[in-house]
Amino acid sequence: MLSGGTYECLVALTGFEAYFNDNCKIFATNTTELKIVLSSILMPGQARIVLTWGKEPKDLDSHTIVPSLAPNGATCDVSWNSKVCNGGHIQLDLDATKGMGPETQTIKEFDAGQYVYYVVEYAGNPKKPSWGISNAKVRYYSQRNKLEFDIASGAGYITQSDLKAPVWFVFYIDGQTRIPAPCTKDTCTFPSAKALN
Repeated sequence: MLSGGTYECLVALTGFEAYFNDNCKIFATNTTELKIVLSSILMPGQARIVLTWGKEPKDLDSHTIVPSLAPNGATCDVSWNSKVCNGGHIQLDLDATKGMGPETQTIKEFDAGQYVYYVVEYAGNPKKPSWGISNAKVRYYSQRNKLEFDIASGAGYITQSDLKAPVWFVFYIDGQTRIPAPCTKDTCTFPSAKALN
């Protein structure tokens, strides 16, 4: 039995990316549960996006605005109601609807253009959003990058949208460089409904 304190935690499983946390808090007075999400190892050129959150709100939904394969074509929005875009180049792998996640998307092949990842509180109250208590985190995995975007640390920005619910714009990716960067109001916007197919 470990005494209470701060430890380094390492979880390794064959076929998955290793998990490391140098700030694992163990409490001596009761059982400590750690929620750890592992991502399976990706092929070169692929990426995975993993959304997790706390017990509240019940359902957060991940979305990725995906560039069109056709010049001047409509973008596509990968989400719970459109799970695959661009012929399977990107897909929603898991839609978690009972709190905490994980909800995952996999980019199997990048296309030219900008990808924008955002999160919506499904059926949330726009006048009383739950972002402040959500503990929402988004992890981005690729062979070149392993990044975490945490709503509590101010990653991205929150705004109202055509969805009539507050939206957390998290990050965007240039499809050619494949480098993610946090969203700002200048870099990430919500296209009109007509722009989505």
